Amino acid sequence: MRNIILLILLFGWFSASAQISPYLERMIKENPDKKIPVIIILQDQWKADSALNAVKKAHLGASERIRTTVKSVRAYTTKSQKGILADLQNMKNQYDFEYIKPFWAANIIALKTTPEAIYALAAHKDLMEIVYDEPGFAIYPDEKVNVPGAKPDEAEQGLVVIKAPFLWSLGYTGRGRIAMGIDTGIFPDHPAFENRFLGNYLPLSQCWFGFNNTWPFDISDHGTHTMGTTIGFKSRFNDTIGVAYNAYFIAADPIVSNLSEVRPRSELMESFQWALNPDGDENTVSDVSDAINNSWGLSNSGNDENCEMASTLVLNTGEAAGIAVIFSAGNDGPSGGTVGEPAHIARSTTNVFSVGAINGSTLAIAGFSSRGPTNCYDGPDTALHIKPEVVAPGEGVFSSTPPDNYGSMSGTSMAAPHVTGSVVLLKEAFPEVPGDEILMALYNTATDLGDPGEDNIFGNGLINLEAAYNYLAATHTPVPPVTDYLDPYVMVAKRQFAGPLSSYEIPVEVYNVDSAEFNITDLSLTYNGALLTYDSIMVDSVFKKSIILTINPANLNDGLNVHKIYGTIETDALNDDTINNSFWFEIYHPAVRLMPYSETFETGEYDFINTTAFAENPDKFITWKVDTIDGFANNAKAAKMLFVKYKQMDGESDILHFPPVDISSADGPNFSFKYCYAKRAFSIYKDTLMVLAKYGENYQEQDTLYLNYGQDMATMDYNYNTFNFVPTAHYQWKDTTISIAHLQSHGQIKLEFVAINDNGNNLYVDNIAIHEGENPLGGVQIAEHKASVHIYPNPARSYVFVKAEGQRGVVSLVNLNGQVISTHQIDQTNEVLSISLENVPKGVYFVRFAGQRSSTTKKLIKY
Repeated sequence: MRNIILLILLFGWFSASAQISPYLERMIKENPDKKIPVIIILQDQWKADSALNAVKKAHLGASERIRTTVKSVRAYTTKSQKGILADLQNMKNQYDFEYIKPFWAANIIALKTTPEAIYALAAHKDLMEIVYDEPGFAIYPDEKVNVPGAKPDEAEQGLVVIKAPFLWSLGYTGRGRIAMGIDTGIFPDHPAFENRFLGNYLPLSQCWFGFNNTWPFDISDHGTHTMGTTIGFKSRFNDTIGVAYNAYFIAADPIVSNLSEVRPRSELMESFQWALNPDGDENTVSDVSDAINNSWGLSNSGNDENCEMASTLVLNTGEAAGIAVIFSAGNDGPSGGTVGEPAHIARSTTNVFSVGAINGSTLAIAGFSSRGPTNCYDGPDTALHIKPEVVAPGEGVFSSTPPDNYGSMSGTSMAAPHVTGSVVLLKEAFPEVPGDEILMALYNTATDLGDPGEDNIFGNGLINLEAAYNYLAATHTPVPPVTDYLDPYVMVAKRQFAGPLSSYEIPVEVYNVDSAEFNITDLSLTYNGALLTYDSIMVDSVFKKSIILTINPANLNDGLNVHKIYGTIETDALNDDTINNSFWFEIYHPAVRLMPYSETFETGEYDFINTTAFAENPDKFITWKVDTIDGFANNAKAAKMLFVKYKQMDGESDILHFPPVDISSADGPNFSFKYCYAKRAFSIYKDTLMVLAKYGENYQEQDTLYLNYGQDMATMDYNYNTFNFVPTAHYQWKDTTISIAHLQSHGQIKLEFVAINDNGNNLYVDNIAIHEGENPLGGVQIAEHKASVHIYPNPARSYVFVKAEGQRGVVSLVNLNGQVISTHQIDQTNEVLSISLENVPKGVYFVRFAGQRSSTTKKLIKY
């Protein structure tokens, strides 16, 4: 108490004390010696309701409404928070703060500090309440079901019953609009929407707000599935899986599926705040999404305290800005009063707009769909008591799953994106109608199901896009759709590895997305300020122009280079979408290192940012990542290969590249690393780790330094069948040191760690080093070993036999052009492998052996 009085004297604080919420009081009592995350809510709040009434009364269009709201709330909160932020900085001299994060979309500040500091803050005159920043929300448990795959040339049944084809027939497909998904992430290279991610064409920072991953990725299949229903198109079969299939999308990934990993609610609020102004410029609105899908929440606790969460203040700002925010109702049916949090909030019909689930074929309510009424409305018995607002198809919904697959899932999580996509589709026709008005159109025109009138099972009914369009068209003039589509766009491989070549040739492709024929009268590409101009090009509906862009390595920095190619395309017709005329891409260009070289990943972020490594991910699915570990001193991070979640892509290789190292002047160079791998109970899993040393011109030659796989790769004796194995002790790791003196004459070598998937367990590698003598990071010397490999008969006609003494490994049959004819595995030492040559033409071949400790190549004649 003496400290609190002292602070009042120093800073002039006076108050009857801000209220400390009961939940926070309990957490302080349970954790008296720990820092606790809290949200402080200031007395003076931006009046979202007044602002909403004002913009409606002024009849502001959607664009001006967003701009006005963002400027107003930011100016208000910035001015209001000056005093408290200054006082918090002064408090740092006395109390320990882990972080202080002010918000501008609401007058709140998130911070983590000690109980003593929290009680001191409660005396501040500017504060109204301090609440616990409790772990927030996760995806509802969605039930996967098996249904027949989608038929070609058909829209999914759920899209038909909400009457999306009516708007498609008018020419509206979501073109030029933006949807946002707050979910478990996104797999942006999925073929259902790979060209619709705005991060391909605009800076990633205004298209992706990452928590789980620095770069777009889906830690589950949930976010990719819900986005597919919003905007997906299965082009290979001309099968529409999404409502607004020509819209763009942006995304954030604060949601998890494992409750033990749930993030604080303030991080959810950061996602909504970012969505109000993704590019950071208050004067632009083209970056703001039309609708935000939220297929997540928590089961309703019945605690009225959660009806006025701090996060609702940010949602109120979103409503004032006119962004449509849609939530799934939850999967806790069929009992009443089960609509989840925050879908249970009922400040207005559109705040929060919740969606229940029906069967898209029978129109029956899904048994799991949560029901109303809500406990979050204490006014007279009105429609605000009733939840959900509407229903949409949510049983057996067919959509996209990572990395390039499709599958069916059930849940209100699948119903909500039908509504989100519907808002985006209607926004193409009515771009200046705010999102809350479009939600009201969907609500007012919904097809009644169940008992007559609005009820706590179906809400106001099944959304009906045809009726909603006609409802809006009665008071607003629709913008005519673009009918003769012209959409050339630029594309280049997103992530590329480049060694120290004299020049790099980057293929750039210019496509015509749409069906109209046109003539490009001038095509110019701008790269790093250099202008490349091309002659007139005739274009038809299947146009694809390939251009080689030559890059001088002298213009590249060491490590990851991020560049943009922008195409200026002049045509004899209107280009209806210029966003995709540019494309961002990355080149990993490592400089040559001198010995000793080491990489411990301690400064690295998830995607090897701030490390010297680079992950090559050919299948664009799960790959090497930096992750936290435990168990030995001074090592908190390692490179991780998540084999356990990789079942869909068995046999795929992911390569972790390291920079070239000059070993020419070393005295007995060695290579060292440590790894950790746990066995699983089933011996069928044979994950593989292979370490290659690349050398020679352009690093085209290679030597296998290490190879191991399956149960023999395990670094501990017992099975570990957890879903996500993480090493916790030093004895779980194995140190390996291998002599590379035989490569010294090649001058420079480049290490590659190749992980070959067979759905086993997580693999970790760490403390990579190239050095003289003993391993400076600690290790055990392994004697140099030369492979003894025999092939017979040679020449051979029908079969050739291969025997490798003392090693297991991989045998490849290669022709003179370097093409691999077949690959085989020797699973046991001294095993004799038989390779059939029946279908192999006569000629000269090579038998290449890559063993656990060495490799060799033998010539073979087939007659």
